[in-house]
Amino acid sequence: MGRKVSFRLPNEMPKGMTFVTMRKKGEYSLGVKTEKGTWTSKRGPDCSEKTVPVIIDDVIRHGDQGLSGLVRTALKSKNSKGIFLDESSIEFGPCVTES
Repeated sequence: MGRKVSFRLPNEMPKGMTFVTMRKKGEYSLGVKTEKGTWTSKRGPDCSEKTVPVIIDDVIRHGDQGLSGLVRTALKSKNSKGIFLDESSIEFGPCVTES
């Protein structure tokens, strides 16, 4: 009889998030829709210090990489000005940015 092996993927996919691709000056970035607006990976203060997905292709290839925690922290923050964008100010890009 075989042994039952239990494992966890090192980079699980984020759950319960709605992603968008935003385009600004010809560059794409990842956005996550929240109740405060659309969180953007380009403006989060912690994004420069951590390796988090910055485009949707990063999420597809590498999973969460701390993204869920970063968005949760931003939602709890009282200093979230500029991190969340109003949807009317966003130019949306394609669903997937690389082939």
